[in-house]
Formats: sequence, structure tokens, C-alpha cells
Amino acid sequence: MSTEATSTSGQELRTRLASFDEGDLVPVVVGHADPVRLEVPKAAVEALLDAVTHLSAGHAVTVVPDDLDLTTEQAAELLNVSEPHLLDLLDSGEIDSHGSVNHRHVRLGSLLSYRAEDDYRRRLIADEIAAMTNTLDLT
Repeated sequence: MSTEATSTSGQELRTRLASFDEGDLVPVVVGHADPVRLEVPKAAVEALLDAVTHLSAGHAVTVVPDDLDLTTEQAAELLNVSEPHLLDLLDSGEIDSHGSVNHRHVRLGSLLSYRAEDDYRRRLIADEIAAMTNTLDLT
């Protein structure tokens, strides 16, 4: 199947998925000759659709559990920050961690939530700066 065909069918599937609520089970039919009907959580169908979209574009896909424990070194690398800065974020409670002070771990889900919130804050600040630039006619 071409990337274009995958994109079109992906868009159609996303439109159909929009009619389901977050906790709903989505009916899925597998097979042609002797089809099997399954009910799969909406989130699983969305994740599979995202994976297929990336794979069809030639990108690699890795599936990891949300509760995967990362070392502080791995977490800092994922955020592209220094380990001392990450430790400051952990100490301040901005990112949840567990374990002893010398052997802390960060759950991937907590790290990704922090990154999404931080990205959102950065976009808001960039939008504010752009609006100020337009207001002051600095372009």
C-alpha cells in the first residue's frame, strides 16, 4: 500500500474514530476468508494507526510502556537537558520520581507529560513574543 493510500485510509479511520469516546471499545475485523471480529480499546486503535502512519513513511517505531522506569541520565537525555538540571526539576516536584536520593528513577509517562506541558508553555511564550513584535511593529 502506498504512503498516499495509507494517509487517505488513515484520515478516514481517524474520522470514524472521532465518534467513539475515549474509553470505548472499537470493533475491528481481522481477515478476509474467515474474518474475526474483535473489540479493541480506542487508544489501542489510535496507537496502531499512528504506528502504521510512521512505518509507511519509512520511520522506525518503538512501543514502550508508559510506566517504564528511566534512570536520571536517560531522562535527562530524553529531555535534552543536563542531568543537574533534571535533578533540579525532580527536587522541585515538576517531574515525579521515585527511589532513593542517590538512585532515583523517572517513569516515562511522567517525563512525557512534563515535556508536553513544557512545550505548550514555550509555544505560549513564543506566541506572546510574536504578538508583542507585531504590536510594536518590530518586523
